[in-house]
Amino acid sequence: MRVIIQTPDFKASKKLTEFVRENVEKISFLSDRVLEGQVLLKVEKSATNENKICQLKVIIPGNDIFASRQSTTFEEAVSQAVEAAEHQIMRWKESRSGKQVRGSFVLPEEEETFP
Repeated sequence: MRVIIQTPDFKASKKLTEFVRENVEKISFLSDRVLEGQVLLKVEKSATNENKICQLKVIIPGNDIFASRQSTTFEEAVSQAVEAAEHQIMRWKESRSGKQVRGSFVLPEEEETFP
């Protein structure tokens, strides 16, 4: 899985980029169809302390997943965004498991009828 980290408002430390990379790479263990994780870290100008934003986009063929979280630290925002993306991937996998696979079909159960 490829991880792309963008920080347009500031220069990220090596420690922060390693933390982001380690957390985002955990998503690849949930599905082998995950191709890429795009992370955007930015600082919002606001009066509150919760001004660190992490936007996470997980690229899956046919279905991209997006999660955005805001917190007091980038580490917390990244952790929360990764958890949200993991939850979405699990729901996506559950919905796929209920669908029919192309070329296969399920025969309806025959009802017994008595004369």
